[in-house]
Amino acid sequence: MSRLPQEAALNPSANPGELRGRSLGAGRMLLVCLAMVLLAGCAHRPAEIPGGMSWLSPLSLEPMGAHDWIPEDGRGRVVLVQFMATWCVPCLQQQPALEELRARYEPQGLSVVWVGMDLEGAQVLVPFAEGLAPSWPVLLADAPLRGGETLYGQIRELPTTVLLGRDGRAVQAWSGLASPSKIAPLIEEALGD
Repeated sequence: MSRLPQEAALNPSANPGELRGRSLGAGRMLLVCLAMVLLAGCAHRPAEIPGGMSWLSPLSLEPMGAHDWIPEDGRGRVVLVQFMATWCVPCLQQQPALEELRARYEPQGLSVVWVGMDLEGAQVLVPFAEGLAPSWPVLLADAPLRGGETLYGQIRELPTTVLLGRDGRAVQAWSGLASPSKIAPLIEEALGD
């Protein structure tokens, strides 16, 4: 299927044969390009959410266990967000390390949050959260988060961990297991900022 020039799309009565032979002059083409560049600079960018809530906002997710969570709970705190799944053995192996870090740094301002990426959703996350009983919120990922349509992008490996600073911005991210001795300095640096 051949495409008609844009002029034909704007003028349905135009004869496509006449339009094929036309070309924009060099000066006109330069003006069109310049206008496009200037308009691109005016493209709408979403305003940043006050108080650094931009990375916390996608975490407006339904809590699955005993611990409630709203993004405002993370305001002014360092938040360790780990994307996980109930079937992910490395994610479960990371729980004792996260518990150690939470216990050590929570009084200084650390929060830990698990985001369950299970496609079965609440059906598997509710019994998981109740049975394992982590001491932090377990949130149910929504379709935009699972689809990579948030600031977190496409989560390709589990566990994936993102450390948010007190201002709500991502300061570190990594995939796979990490020992408390490697995570602790990152948390301490974020707590100090």
